[in-house]
Amino acid sequence: MVLAYLIGAIIAAVIIGYGAWFAYSNRKNFCCEMTSMMIGMTYGTIASLVAGTLVGLYTGDFVWAMIIGTIVGIVVGAPLGELGGSLGRMEGIMAGPMGGMMGAMLGVMARPYDIELFMVFFYALLLLVVFEITNVVYKKIGKQLDVNHVINTSVASLVILAIIYFLNFSVDIVSATGPFGSITNAQLQAPDQQLTTKLENGVQTIELRATAFGYSPNRIVAKSGVPIRITASADNNAGCSRSLTFKDFGIRKILTPGVTETIQFTPAQPGKYVYSCGMNMFRGELIIV
Repeated sequence: MVLAYLIGAIIAAVIIGYGAWFAYSNRKNFCCEMTSMMIGMTYGTIASLVAGTLVGLYTGDFVWAMIIGTIVGIVVGAPLGELGGSLGRMEGIMAGPMGGMMGAMLGVMARPYDIELFMVFFYALLLLVVFEITNVVYKKIGKQLDVNHVINTSVASLVILAIIYFLNFSVDIVSATGPFGSITNAQLQAPDQQLTTKLENGVQTIELRATAFGYSPNRIVAKSGVPIRITASADNNAGCSRSLTFKDFGIRKILTPGVTETIQFTPAQPGKYVYSCGMNMFRGELIIV
């Protein structure tokens, strides 16, 4: 997993670095300040978005993903924007926090879902943005993209997407601690409450409630091979916890206050499984014995 994120970061750095270098090397041919402002804003935003997303996916830590994404965006965007003067530099600087915040949120929210599919789409979007801004630079310096360039770029993009597809970006969505432990389960959850399911007519039953502080209970014990029926409800002040996801069982429900949802499935294998909100900020653990 670590290797996959390292390779992904290197690939993203090469893509963004190539586009930024091409723009910088042709800076003397820009016709106006607006061009530099757009280049600084675009590369600052996409660099911070990528950095924030990768850190958010890997760590589950929104705060550090936002901080790292913002710094990366400013480092990339400010020098390119400065080619157009002080206003361009400001565009590049502001792109950092905008992309960093969006990337951090995107990375943390995507963790419980199909990360492999998400990453292919994400890198395809990155390639498209860099291709388009490079095309803008070509036109501004009086050149046109030829057919061979487009073909070579398309082939290289397909190779990159194939590499991304086969990398293992899966994460342990239970963990969510940054490099200095800015997030802990205790901070995000209500006090631990472990309950064991009740057996009724051959079905294991339990009631689960989404609250403003997480899930109650946030630890459920059940037996393998026996159907589980969860009766889920949400408090009026429940926020993100209303989006209830059991990723390993392909279940996602949006809970409405005052309405009871029934979730039923049969766990085949013993182990520990996570249920969480859509942003993975609130989590619980299903322990199958």
